[in-house]
Amino acid sequence: MKTADGPTTQPLPARGKLYGMRVVFRGDSPDPVEWTVLDRHPLPGHWWLHRRDALGSWVTTFARYNQLEQVID
Repeated sequence: MKTADGPTTQPLPARGKLYGMRVVFRGDSPDPVEWTVLDRHPLPGHWWLHRRDALGSWVTTFARYNQLEQVID
């Protein structure tokens, strides 16, 4: 699905290896933010995500699988 101000996304594939996949995670923000899947989180069904902020620093968070959408080009 194409968001008004963000990348084109689609639902994630069946649970499996998401490592390195570009995803959108909105979190508390109404705007879509693109992240890269880093690794599994210790909580079941959660994944670590990371991205660079405007200053070039790494930002890391985690999200539930059902909160993510795959970015497609």
